[in-house]
Amino acid sequence: MRNCFQFILATLITFQFYVVAAAQQPWEGKDYKQWSGKDAEKVLEQGPWTATRSLTTMSIQQTRSTGSNNDAQNRDSQIELIYTVQLYSAKPVREAFMRRAQNSPNYMKMTDDKRKQVDANLQQFVEQNPGDIVVVHVSFKSLNSIAQQNASLYWQQATLERILNTTNLLTSDNQKVSPIAFTPALGDPNAFELQFPRTFNGKPVLEAGKKNLGLEFQVPTLTTSLTVQGIKGTGISSAAPATNIGGQSLNATTERVYFEFKSAKMSVNGALEY
Repeated sequence: MRNCFQFILATLITFQFYVVAAAQQPWEGKDYKQWSGKDAEKVLEQGPWTATRSLTTMSIQQTRSTGSNNDAQNRDSQIELIYTVQLYSAKPVREAFMRRAQNSPNYMKMTDDKRKQVDANLQQFVEQNPGDIVVVHVSFKSLNSIAQQNASLYWQQATLERILNTTNLLTSDNQKVSPIAFTPALGDPNAFELQFPRTFNGKPVLEAGKKNLGLEFQVPTLTTSLTVQGIKGTGISSAAPATNIGGQSLNATTERVYFEFKSAKMSVNGALEY
């Protein structure tokens, strides 16, 4: 009976170990150099340094009847635009980009010398010190080409001065911090980068045991028609006057989007990463 009890206990302990291991996230206790491609994708897509928001609206499309009459019929379809925000200044995010690259088919096809060169560049990217700034990368995508183009036009026209009064990092103390830099992503019309000071009023913008880190900015409302130079279109929210950003009117209805990063999940080896 004793041996049977010990066997059952050992089995339960082993089972519990596997359950805990399975529930553990890649960034929790696992060396990033051991991350698989799937681990890297999980960090980038589901990690606490990534937040997404989806904007949707309905589009009425006119189609022809297949019957004997050619009467036009209306068909509703949903348009979606997804904003993804990532904290590039958080080291686990850079580590995930490195491991994703090292697990890619193209990397596997490289010669040893080429891999060493790529590895050196990736390691330099991982080890770069963001210093006293928080780097925020924002990208957006839609399967609807018009929605995608409208968003791209809006952000290509944006400048730091234009977004300054409507873009804020919300600290653990619920203080609003304005960006110190805005840059369209190099070679990517569907992304941009924001930079914020890492401290505000002498305190870190994110502190352990306090409120989460927030980010807010204005985005153009979704429209079912192509806009030129930010011309007003119909959106998913109630009509709003043309937004005056930094003293310059973009002539586009906009709405606020908010992203939250949970501070309780952003610690690695006892230190907050952001």
